[in-house]
Amino acid sequence: MDLEDFTFGMNRLKRFFKKNLDSSQEDEYFQRVKYIPQEVFIRAIDDLIDTSRYFPTPGDLKLYWTHWQVTNPEKMYAEPEYCEECQGEGMLRVKIKKNGREYTHILRCASCKNWKNEFGTWLPKRTIEELKRKGLEIIENRKWSTGEKSYRDNIEDMVPF
Repeated sequence: MDLEDFTFGMNRLKRFFKKNLDSSQEDEYFQRVKYIPQEVFIRAIDDLIDTSRYFPTPGDLKLYWTHWQVTNPEKMYAEPEYCEECQGEGMLRVKIKKNGREYTHILRCASCKNWKNEFGTWLPKRTIEELKRKGLEIIENRKWSTGEKSYRDNIEDMVPF
């Protein structure tokens, strides 16, 4: 979920429960629930308004997210598709050199939706072209393109019967 979705949901909760939070409380709340997908967050807000007597804690939203994951396993995982940019991993890795140090950053691939299996919306979404324009060094993903036989590919050779 992004900050806009969070703000929308929190404003609904604050109006309904007549609760005021200062900016540091909202920041802390967001840090604790930002990995919850937007669809689930909005549904949780609706359900909590319908069923709760008190303003929900971040733990209430996390509990809702956990329950949603258990009851919707088909939405939790989708078979990855081949993507030219990220090799099906859903993420891009870049090297950034700053102050004489080298850092590796992970971003969501903007060319596919494979990232949905692994990451929430809190990671930025970029294409390789955007990253190259900024002069960043891309670390190549090799999931689909290695051409090497994996351990699973030759398991039949290893089974004695």
